[in-house]
Amino acid sequence: MTNTFHATLLATLAFIISIALSACAQTKALDQGKPGKAFVADTSVIAIFNDRSKINFSSEELSLVDSILQQCINDYDLMNISAYKRQYVPAINDKGEKVVWVNCFCGTSRNWKKDLIVVNDGGSCYFNVTINLTSHKYENLIVNGVA
Repeated sequence: MTNTFHATLLATLAFIISIALSACAQTKALDQGKPGKAFVADTSVIAIFNDRSKINFSSEELSLVDSILQQCINDYDLMNISAYKRQYVPAINDKGEKVVWVNCFCGTSRNWKKDLIVVNDGGSCYFNVTINLTSHKYENLIVNGVA
């Protein structure tokens, strides 16, 4: 395996750990948002990992995650979003902004709704990105390499 792959894997794992640690520091759920047109997460393709953080999403925030993720996919010419399962891990960053680490992957694992999927290689079938719901931007896009 290459040094680049190891660096990418370590960066991904460090990010997951930092999200988990910052999420543990949260003591109350955030505002559920204002009433409006409801965006319902399609649980056949989306799993939300907020058990530790107790950070909830409003329907507007879920819709925003979806639209920013679609923009990311368009910008980087990745596969159609319908080809991916998605795992959302919400957190509050160092600036107090609400962010979501979005883990996307093709295919399925039996426990993908309970366990975060981490893979070696896999090409564009596996990618993750951080979406900042406060700034309405995405950052830290990591597309897995090919062995």
